[in-house]
Amino acid sequence: MPDVWGADWWDAWQAFGTVGAVTIAIFLALFEGLRARRAEAALASERKQRKQSDRISTASLVSAWIETTHEPSADGTHYLRRGTLHLANESNEPVFNVQVLVGIGRPVVQIGPLAVPHSIPVLPSRHHRSWDISLGLLGFGGGLQLPSDPVAKLAFTDVNEVRWNRDFDGKLGEQSAEGNEPKPDDTEGMRQLGDPTNTFNPIWAALDFHNLIRREEPPITRAELSPLLAEKAHGWDVLDDVMIQSMGKDLDDYGMAAHAWFPAPQVAYIRLVREEETTNPSQGAEAIEIQAQIITLVFYAGIGWKIFSVGGGVTEPNWIEFPPGTISDDPWTGAFLET
Repeated sequence: MPDVWGADWWDAWQAFGTVGAVTIAIFLALFEGLRARRAEAALASERKQRKQSDRISTASLVSAWIETTHEPSADGTHYLRRGTLHLANESNEPVFNVQVLVGIGRPVVQIGPLAVPHSIPVLPSRHHRSWDISLGLLGFGGGLQLPSDPVAKLAFTDVNEVRWNRDFDGKLGEQSAEGNEPKPDDTEGMRQLGDPTNTFNPIWAALDFHNLIRREEPPITRAELSPLLAEKAHGWDVLDDVMIQSMGKDLDDYGMAAHAWFPAPQVAYIRLVREEETTNPSQGAEAIEIQAQIITLVFYAGIGWKIFSVGGGVTEPNWIEFPPGTISDDPWTGAFLET
């Protein structure tokens, strides 16, 4: 019987068979390992995609938009432009610290939150809210080319503490680490203030007041300031010329913010702000502290915006008394006269 490498052929073939079986077993093991790794990678990818889908599922169902209509006035002489801002959370989870801003024009000019609260702590799931922003929009209707509808953008935090932004163009994305927008340049800032000839814009009424009360020469008098003041704001009655001039000095270092907020259709808040460097005694570090004074304005139909109060806090709408007939669904009621 022939030999194969010193062994008879049968033993040799048995050895070769054993080696082949081991080789095949190793190959199958490697193949199964590769397939298992591929399956694990696919499963990990699916988990990642599902996690990303779950991550965005709440945010994608939170949105804000504005609807505008034109309705005929009661006397049939003109149209009233109505604007309503809607905010909806159609997801199954609440969202938090919701902030909304309104923009108009092409390119979009940011004009502030208008009637929307500056920050909404919680917007529950399956919940919808809306605000009348008609008068706020009317204050920016003179010198800008408006699109068919104004637009809104918002920022909010989901239940996983991820901060999201939905821009004016509707695009959704996570907020950057800085979370700050660039400050507008002078041209953009002026566009945010709106048309200075627009009687419906409270910013310019506040700016007129701020400029006048800070005048040093000749010293401002109570009589000169009176046309800018609200008729039913009785606190102004106790201020004499000296007190008015003292208030002007207190406000001298403050600058005007570019946005107005409307807590009620005919009430507006505008901030005067001042930056002040402070030192932290415990750390010896310098910080910037923002000081603010709030101008509360009221809109009298047929007259325009008037200054109701100035101070560290706002005057809430339910604490404000209006002259008879000046709260009107039609801001164009009557002629605009100085009082």
